Amino acid sequence: MSGRPINQVQIKVYKEARKAGRTQKTAAAMAGISERSGRRIERGELPRPRRYWRTHPDAFTDVWAGEIEPLLERDSTLKATVLFRMLQRRYPGRYPDSKLRTFQRRVKAWKSGRAAGRPERRRGETGRPRPPRTGPVKEDRTCDADRSP
Repeated sequence: MSGRPINQVQIKVYKEARKAGRTQKTAAAMAGISERSGRRIERGELPRPRRYWRTHPDAFTDVWAGEIEPLLERDSTLKATVLFRMLQRRYPGRYPDSKLRTFQRRVKAWKSGRAAGRPERRRGETGRPRPPRTGPVKEDRTCDADRSP
């Protein structure tokens, strides 16, 4: 339907609806998934869980604590690209350009959390207040006098 991953709650709702005798179409609509996804669930082709572990060893562990962190502590306005180019000059052939984005993410995480003495934020936390939640819209009765019966 929307291209978003199917979660465990949707799978549970779909299966319970099917057990209750609903059609694939109805059960899929109740779960908020497509009919095709419903057929996949019934065939046992459940979506794979999200990966939370690293797939590659961290390329910057050797130099992070000894070289990069002290530089960032001294001057937190240093750009990640400048630091990365410095590493490339100091260690030729060890850090290809393909590792730049990884390094930028690492520097950003350090700046946003550890440099300010705050714990690292979890995914989705921005540090900004959320907008107020609004309930159902109430009927406006300020103009009742203007209405004719």
